[in-house]
Amino acid sequence: MGWVNTGGLHDANGDISSIDGLSFNNPEAFDFELISVTDEAACIGTFLFTVPGLYNYDCSGYGHASAGMVATLTVVILDEVNDLQTSENLVKFYPNPVSSLLTIENLNQSRITIYDLQGRVVVEFEGEETMSVDVSGFPNGVYTVAVDGKMQKLIVE
Repeated sequence: MGWVNTGGLHDANGDISSIDGLSFNNPEAFDFELISVTDEAACIGTFLFTVPGLYNYDCSGYGHASAGMVATLTVVILDEVNDLQTSENLVKFYPNPVSSLLTIENLNQSRITIYDLQGRVVVEFEGEETMSVDVSGFPNGVYTVAVDGKMQKLIVE
C-alpha cells in the first residue's frame, strides 16, 4: 500500500492516534514522517501489509486528524497477489516500487494497461513477451496495472 501527498504537509500514521494519543490497535503498526509538497505529488511511504484486518490511520500534522483527516482500510489476502499469474496468463512486473526502468514479462502476450490514480491510461501495449518501460518521467505515486481484468498496484518513486 502506498500513500501519496498531493500538496501541503502530511503523513500517514497507523500507530498512535493523533486525536487521543491511544494506540490504534491495528494488526500491524505503520507510521511515516511528515512530508511537505508544493509542486508535484510525492510518495509519503509504502507499507507491505502481511496481516489481514481493519486498519485505522490519520494525518498527524497541524491538527489534521482533528479536522477529519482520518481513514480506515481493510486488508485482505488474495491468492497470487505478487504476480498477475493464473493458468490463463503469465505476467510479472518488477521491481515494485520502481524509480526508473520497469520490466514486464508477458508470456501470453496479453494486453497490459497502466493507469494513474485518476484512472487515465499512462501506458498500454500487447503482443510483446518482455518489455521495459521507462517510468523515470512518471510523477511519483501509485498506479494500477491491469491484465485481463486482474489488477495490481505499482508504486513509482
